[in-house]
This record gives sequence, structure tokens and C-alpha cells, in this order.
Amino acid sequence: MKIGSAITFLLLALIALGFLLSDNINTHGDLVNIERQLEQTIKEKDAVQGQLETAVATITELNQQVEALTLQVIALQDEMHRIQNVNQLLQEQNTQLQQTISQQVALISLKKFLADTPVSMLSLAMILPVVPASMAAFSVVNHRKQKPHDETVNRQKTKQRTIWAQLTEEEMKHLIKIRRGRQ
Repeated sequence: MKIGSAITFLLLALIALGFLLSDNINTHGDLVNIERQLEQTIKEKDAVQGQLETAVATITELNQQVEALTLQVIALQDEMHRIQNVNQLLQEQNTQLQQTISQQVALISLKKFLADTPVSMLSLAMILPVVPASMAAFSVVNHRKQKPHDETVNRQKTKQRTIWAQLTEEEMKHLIKIRRGRQ
């Protein structure tokens, strides 16, 4: 039995060795596959790391652009407010100039009208408004003359009589100064 045991042991050892060798070959194949996957994963990681670094650089650059654009927006808003203030000032000046121009146009048209109108028409234009007022005054005076007056009213009128005189311009100014001095 010694030989049978030795052969059995040897057979079992060969089977075990075959099993170990087969397991070693399978493990070696799995190890090679894992190493390939590891290399591929490292390449993918490097690619993703490069993309990340590029994205970080892009984000930094974009943040700098955002800051620059924000400063430009603030500057443009300040400029816009300044331009609006200048625009408002110019509109006010434009309104004043338009008023001045309309007044000047009216004066020019009046001057042209006066230059084109003969003197007799101007005299007539000055007298016509006075005619109704003078007729009204005449009718009031005529109506008062027809009323009987009380003697006390006549006495008061004689105390406050009205004097009419023709004065030059200088005399009129002098008289005005004297009267203002009394008050």
C-alpha cells in the first residue's frame, strides 16, 4: 500500500497542482484585465483632470470677465445718469429757447405788420377801441347832467377840483418822485 498510497498521493498532488496552476492562470488573466482597466481608468482620470483644470481656468477667466463687465455696467450707468441730467438740462434750455424764438417771431411779425400797415390804419386801430369807451362816458355824463344835483355835492366837487395840464416826460418823472416822497 505504500506504492498505492504514494501513487494516490502523487495523483492527488498532481490534481491539486493542476487546480492551483489553473487557478493561478485564471488569477493571472484577471490580474491582467484589472491592470488594463486600471490603466484605462487612470487615462480617463487624467482626461477628466485635464477637463477639470480647463474648466477651472475657464471659470476663473469668466469670473474676471464678469467683474470687468460689472465695472463697465456701473460706469455706463453713471454715464447714462450724467447724460440724462445733461439731456434734461438741454430740454429745459430748448424749451426756453423755443419760448424766446416764439416771442421773437411774434415781435418780427408785429414789426413787419406795423411796417406794412400805413400810419392812417394804425391811427384808426388806436382810436377804434377808444370810441365805445368815450361814448359810454358821454352817456354817463349826459345822464348825470339831467339829474338834479344836491347843493352839498356841488360844494364837495368845488373843493376837490381837477386840474388838467400838459407835462413833459422829465416833469412827469419829477412830479412822481415828489408824490412818492409824501407817502
